[in-house]
Amino acid sequence: MKRKISLEEILIHIFSWLIILIAGYFYLERTLPFDAAFYSFRITETKWFCIDNYRYGVQHTQLLPLLLMIMGCSLKTFLISYSVSFALCNYIIALIILYGYKNSKLALGLVLASVLAYMYKFFYPVSEIHSITAPLFLFAAHVFHYPNKKNNFMYFFITAVIITWTLFIHVISVIPALYVLAYYYAYTKKLKENAPILVFASAYWVLVFWLSKTFLTTKYLASKMIGLKELVQFIKNPNEAFGYMYFKEEFLMNYLPLEILILCCLLFLLFKKEWLQVLVLVAFLIGTWFVIMAYNLHHDAPIVLMNYYGLFGFYCAFPFCVYIFDFISKKKFVLVYAALMVSSLWGIIRCGAFFTDHINYIKRVTAQTKNAKNIVSSANIPWDCIWVSWDLSFESLLASSIQNPACSKTFFTSDTDSIIHGFYNSPNPNDFYNVFFSPRWFMPPFQNSRYYQIAPSGYQWLNTLQDSSFNEQELSKKNVLISSEKNTVYLFKNRFRFIPITVTNKNNFKIPSIPSYLKQVRLSYHVYDRKNKLLFHDGRRSTLESDIEPNGSIETGLCIDCSQLRRGVYYIDADVVVEGSRWLGINQRIKIVLL
Repeated sequence: MKRKISLEEILIHIFSWLIILIAGYFYLERTLPFDAAFYSFRITETKWFCIDNYRYGVQHTQLLPLLLMIMGCSLKTFLISYSVSFALCNYIIALIILYGYKNSKLALGLVLASVLAYMYKFFYPVSEIHSITAPLFLFAAHVFHYPNKKNNFMYFFITAVIITWTLFIHVISVIPALYVLAYYYAYTKKLKENAPILVFASAYWVLVFWLSKTFLTTKYLASKMIGLKELVQFIKNPNEAFGYMYFKEEFLMNYLPLEILILCCLLFLLFKKEWLQVLVLVAFLIGTWFVIMAYNLHHDAPIVLMNYYGLFGFYCAFPFCVYIFDFISKKKFVLVYAALMVSSLWGIIRCGAFFTDHINYIKRVTAQTKNAKNIVSSANIPWDCIWVSWDLSFESLLASSIQNPACSKTFFTSDTDSIIHGFYNSPNPNDFYNVFFSPRWFMPPFQNSRYYQIAPSGYQWLNTLQDSSFNEQELSKKNVLISSEKNTVYLFKNRFRFIPITVTNKNNFKIPSIPSYLKQVRLSYHVYDRKNKLLFHDGRRSTLESDIEPNGSIETGLCIDCSQLRRGVYYIDADVVVEGSRWLGINQRIKIVLL
C-alpha cells in the first residue's frame, strides 16, 4: 500500500525547494559580496576547500561546487552551485531528520529557522549562523531521539561526532546547543530519565569548546571573543554601542514575522502554564541579545551587525514547531507556518534588490574600464550599497570573468593612501592587490587560467580630484547631459536604491570625479509626487563613479533615499549640482514605482 504523504512533508519539500530556487536566482548576490567573494576565488584558485581559522566543519557547503569545478564546469555554474549548496545541505539534513529520525517537527523547525530572521543575512551565506543552523537541528533531532537509544554506545558516539562537527564550524554554536539541551529538558520535564544525555552532551560541548579556544585559536579569533569587560561596557553606555544603535533603528520594523512569532509563542506558553519553557526561551533571547550588543560595540558593516539575529529565529522555531504544533489543528498550523515562511521569503527577496544594486555597481565599473587593473578612490565608492570594500578586488575579478574569462578585470580601494600609492607606482606588471592585510596573497598568472586571465599591466586610477585646474563654472545643461535607459523604473523599497543613469560630457576637458574641499560637483535629484507636486528639492548626493573624459560618457549610479517615501509612484528629476553655487537644471525626468 502506497504511503500517504503528510502535510508536514509537503511543507518541508515545497519551502526547501523554494529556498533553493531563490538561492539559485540570486547566485551573484550571494557569492560575490563580502567574504563569499574571497571564498569563491580561493576555492577556484587553489582547487581545494577554503578553510580559515580551523573552521573545518564548513566543508560540506563547499563540496558540490568543488566537485563541479574539478569536472570542468564554467565559473558561472560554479557560483550557482556554491550559492545553492548552502540551501541544498540544509535540505538534505532536513530529510535526514524527517525520514531518519522520523521527527517532522524539527525538520519543519529547520526550514523555518533558515529564513525567519535572515532578511539581508540570507545574502551572507558563508556566515557562521548559516552554516551551524542545520547541524544544530540535527543535534536536536539526535537528542530528542534519546528515549529510543538509551545507554547505546553508538548513540553517544554519534552525539560526540555531531558536537565536534558543529564546533568546528564555529564556536558560537555552543550557545544555541545549550539552548537545545535546556529546551529538551523543559519540554520533556524528565530530568532523571534524560540525565545521561543532558550531562554527557553539556560536558562534551564545554570540553570541546574549551579545547578549541585554548589550542585551536588565532589572533583573529581571539580578537572576536567577548567577556565580562565588554558586557559591562555595553551596560554602562548602551547608546555608545554601534550595534545597539543599529538595532534600535533597523530591527523593529524589519523583522515583524519574527517579532510576532516571539510574542505569540510566549503568550501561548504562558496560557499553557509552561513556565520552564518560558524561562528557557526568555533567558536565551535576552542573553543572546546582550552577547550581540557586547560583540558589536564598535562601528562595523550592517551585515556584521545583523549576523547573529538568526539565532532569534532558531530559538522560536522550537516552541512553535515542537510544542504548539500539538495543540492546534494541522490546517491552522499549516496556514500559520506558510504565512511565516512566505512573509520571510518575501522579505528576503526585497532585500535581494539591495545586493543587486551592489552587483550592478561592480559590473558597471569593470565593463567601462579598458585597463585590466584599476584603483577606485574610497570617496567614489557608493557605500550605501557596498558596505565593505576589503574584498572588491575579488568581487570585480569574479564579476568580469563570468562573462569573459579571457579578459578579467579587477579594481580595489583603500583608505590607506600609502598602500594605494605604493601599489600604483609598482613596476611589476604582475602585481595583483588582494586585501590590505595581505596585498600579495595570490599573484598572477593564476593557477586556474580557465576562469581568470588578467593581462599584465600597471594599475590605473579611475578617479581624479576636482582641484584648481577644474573649471566647474563652464559646466551647463548644454554641455552636460543625463539620460536613462528606462523612463520607468520599478524598485523594491529599501532605505537606499540605485538607478543607473548615463552622464555625457560634451566639453573638451575632463570632468574629475573626486569632490575636493573647494570644488564639489555631484549628482542629485528633485522628487515629485504623481501630481507633479515638489516633495523634496535636495535629493541625496551621489559622486560620479569614475571620471568623464572629454566628449565621453559613463554609466553611473544615482542613489535614491527612499526612507522618507512611501510605496507608490514618484517622479525624480536627475541633475548635476555644484555645491554652494547652483544646479545645472538638466532635470532628466525618471518615473519610479516603489513596491
